[in-house]
Amino acid sequence: MEPEMRDIAQWFRQRDQQAPPAPPAKKRKRMRNISVSEAVRRLHNAESNTHRYDPQTSVSSPHNQDVTTYLLNEVAMAFPAQDPYVLKASCKTYYETIQKTYRMNQEDNLQKKEEDMIAARRRQRRRRRDRSHTRDYYRSAAGRKCSPTAQ
Repeated sequence: MEPEMRDIAQWFRQRDQQAPPAPPAKKRKRMRNISVSEAVRRLHNAESNTHRYDPQTSVSSPHNQDVTTYLLNEVAMAFPAQDPYVLKASCKTYYETIQKTYRMNQEDNLQKKEEDMIAARRRQRRRRRDRSHTRDYYRSAAGRKCSPTAQ
């Protein structure tokens, strides 16, 4: 190794050793699996299911913990190879969905619910429009042999 390269490598090693500690890791994002989420939703909403989340209490309440345990056991039998973290994340996410629906149906949140629905419709229209324009652009670009202004 050349002397200059050795000096540079040594400088990097020293810098890494003197580097300030890294900031604490961000909260881990929940893993998603659409089929597991769908199974949790269907199981929770099944007519034969007597274990239902109570949106008025927290997810850590004894009742909701029992419901989560029940759902985890049932879904784990259907998806034995699935990571338990994914199963639990699906249950918690579904609880949050139920809790949000409950909160939005309260009298004092009806105005916000309406505003959120309008914003969601606008966002969806914008995405469809942008997707359509992008698709049309690439189709037209693929069909052209040369630019229209070139002679």
